[in-house]
Amino acid sequence: MPTVATLLIALAGPPIFGIFAQRMLGKSPGVAAQIIADLGLWAFLVMILYVVTRVERRPLASIGLKRPTWSTIVSGLMLAFVVLFLWPPIAHWLGNVLRLPSYERGVSQLRGLPVWALLFIALTGGIVEETLYRGYAIERLASLTGRYWLAGSIAALAFGLAHVPGWGAYAVVDFVFGIMATLFYLWKRDLLANIIAHVAGLAVGLLQLAPVPPR
Repeated sequence: MPTVATLLIALAGPPIFGIFAQRMLGKSPGVAAQIIADLGLWAFLVMILYVVTRVERRPLASIGLKRPTWSTIVSGLMLAFVVLFLWPPIAHWLGNVLRLPSYERGVSQLRGLPVWALLFIALTGGIVEETLYRGYAIERLASLTGRYWLAGSIAALAFGLAHVPGWGAYAVVDFVFGIMATLFYLWKRDLLANIIAHVAGLAVGLLQLAPVPPR
């Protein structure tokens, strides 16, 4: 069944690819290597869209990708506000309570990259992850199980596990973010709104890692 096989690839493909990329590129890849690794993630997105439109022969609306409206923009900015201003202290508190190791493991790979590369990484993370773990995974799991709560739970767990290769135990924080993003998707069923928020949050966070120009 193509949908089941594609679901497995969507959920497990990125972390497996991440482990492979880390071993091939090392712990401190350069700009070119980082971009190549991100292009690999875009390949997953292309595959998902191909399966939806050519194999399943369903519209992109079946994975929540609809024509944007004012509601899309407003709700996306609402979630972006949560991600940018409310989520950081929650993540910090959660890390302290659970005594998680520092997130420096993941940050160290990105620190000092040029602005354009950081923006590309933000776009990759927001667009690819939301499409795989929210739009496709939730909608197809719900179709198979008949339960959106179960579909959302599986997708959020897979989203958290997908960040373990890069972030280690700190991926617990990403799992909690995945729950929040999943609940938002189940509320609006608008993938583009999720993408707007995810890209905005990543972009603001990653740009803080850009090298400071000399004065």
